[in-house]
Amino acid sequence: MKTETRKKVKELVKEVILSKIDNYNAETEYKPFFQAIFTKEQILTHTIVHSFYTSFGMSIYEQLVKILAEGAGYEAHTQYDILGEIDEKTEAIISKIDMDLRAGKRNPDMKTEFEEIKKSIQKGKSLEDPDKRVDVFVKKSDGTEVYFDITSPKPNIKEFVALKKKLLRWIGLR
Repeated sequence: MKTETRKKVKELVKEVILSKIDNYNAETEYKPFFQAIFTKEQILTHTIVHSFYTSFGMSIYEQLVKILAEGAGYEAHTQYDILGEIDEKTEAIISKIDMDLRAGKRNPDMKTEFEEIKKSIQKGKSLEDPDKRVDVFVKKSDGTEVYFDITSPKPNIKEFVALKKKLLRWIGLR
């Protein structure tokens, strides 16, 4: 990693941590069940650490991906809107892949799924789609596009299914 990139990462983490400490405010002081089991210091430590986990997810990961991508010489944007139009045939293929995966009729295979979608794409207009927003968009020097959606570390099945369909739609928009 380049020295400049390392410096930017360190500054970002430092800034978020210091800001969190300066602005920390516990959600509630009343925790009778936990106070019967743990000391106030242990409860405070847990709430601060949990707060950091949340802050990192909201404040750091997107910026971190952007810093690392730019440090590698790639184009990177946060909260990027993918414009495009998904024709009826491609929409049907995306829905079929989604339904077959959920029904267990096919095994997940991103490469095959992407190829199926890309083969059916018809030229369309640069329209806004409901699933247009990408947390981080990276365009590599060879033109390859990489999309990141920052989500909770343990999504439930409903969240995972929605994310998978969104990813398939992003491919359809391109």
